[in-house]
Amino acid sequence: MDKHRQVMFALVTILLFVGMAGFTAPLPMTDASKPVESQHQVSQEVKTYTESFEGSWPPTGWHEHSYYGHKDWRKGGAWAKNGRYYASISGQELWTGSGILESRIYDLHGRTSLTFSCWFKDNGIDNGDLRIYFKNSQGSWTYICDLNAAAGSPDFFGWRFYEYTTTSSSYLHSGFQIRYYAKNIAQHEEAGIDYQCVSHPDPIDKYALLVGTGVSAAHDDMQYWQTKLRALGFKSENIHTYLDMNTRKDLIRQQARWLANVADSNDKIVFAFSGHGERESGSIGYICLYYDRYYDSELRADLGSTRAHNALVFICACKSGCFIDDFQGLSNFYVSTACTVDGHTSGMSFVSDTEPAIKSSYSSGNTLPYSMWTYFFVKNLGSGRIETTFSNGVSQFRSWYDGGHWCWRHVGWTKVMPPEKPTPIFRWVYETWSWPIGGQPDGGAQKGVPQSMDGNPGASFYL
Repeated sequence: MDKHRQVMFALVTILLFVGMAGFTAPLPMTDASKPVESQHQVSQEVKTYTESFEGSWPPTGWHEHSYYGHKDWRKGGAWAKNGRYYASISGQELWTGSGILESRIYDLHGRTSLTFSCWFKDNGIDNGDLRIYFKNSQGSWTYICDLNAAAGSPDFFGWRFYEYTTTSSSYLHSGFQIRYYAKNIAQHEEAGIDYQCVSHPDPIDKYALLVGTGVSAAHDDMQYWQTKLRALGFKSENIHTYLDMNTRKDLIRQQARWLANVADSNDKIVFAFSGHGERESGSIGYICLYYDRYYDSELRADLGSTRAHNALVFICACKSGCFIDDFQGLSNFYVSTACTVDGHTSGMSFVSDTEPAIKSSYSSGNTLPYSMWTYFFVKNLGSGRIETTFSNGVSQFRSWYDGGHWCWRHVGWTKVMPPEKPTPIFRWVYETWSWPIGGQPDGGAQKGVPQSMDGNPGASFYL
């Protein structure tokens, strides 16, 4: 048999032997473009933290402690379970292998349960050689198991799976850690740990900051938002509302930072404003608070760092289009404004005969107490999905409500049919503003058309 055929025969023999031995293939390698330790959503309700020991040793936040002078944990690389490396400890020629390896800290405060799992490599070790401890809320270590006795059956390379779930409040705290305690592993024996996972349920939480001041419709606008948000699953205690004299700039900025920081990576947040706005120059603008100005760049600084999965910024004010460009490039944000950077918006809405009139202390007949864009935007949120047609992430709402759009004329409200009626995704209002005298201040340029920015137009945005 020639040399080439001998090599092929040997390879086939090895593969057949591995298959008969119940070989378990290694997990897929971690994408090199992703962090070594990743935080991802397995589903909408589970968050998982993993460690595969592919980066520096020890991993960031991990620590190795000596056991009677021994610190024998190291980075192993022979037949890892996931990727190329794993945490390894083995006996040496002149001494047995011992050492303590501690994980980084996991914040499990307020969680209802945790699930810990890992792959454990068993190359001839004995019971008691490798044990697991959890750090409890008192700061001490609680024994969990002897891995050699508790893990499942080994695959061809000696990897065994272990999983442990608990609802004990003693482990659901902000300083949770795992300790791997190895001692007296004999020469030619090895233990290893790979693909450690810590997961816990993480329900989607929703938070909102509602601000209204300066216009008669502001109170009703915010009440309308409150009603809609509660219908979409926002808890009342998570909806913070500030009106009129309570809209001091320092307080609102503090609340905006609370909104940004309270959310984690699967939560949703809303900032909604109804009131006056103005442009200073170019696309620099602000909304008017109680005797103060809240600039577009300041709102971006306060909200832009949020980890929230979805963040909605809604501004119903004149010149509110100034806030669009500040949030460009933030994929988790959706911004809706009532008009362009130099447009105007109306403070009251008109309702057609197909809409029931909503009464308030200062409304009657067919007049709603809400600002126009607030009413139509909130009304059409439906199940919480925002959907429009975009070009390069930015669009104007150009669809019509009930077959027409509403324009303010000096003679009052009138319904105007567009020359060509498109098929809208939503029945958005096409809002234009005209002064009672002298026609449109924007020269007919439709600067009162609502604007939007979707940071991720390839995916639907839900509240």
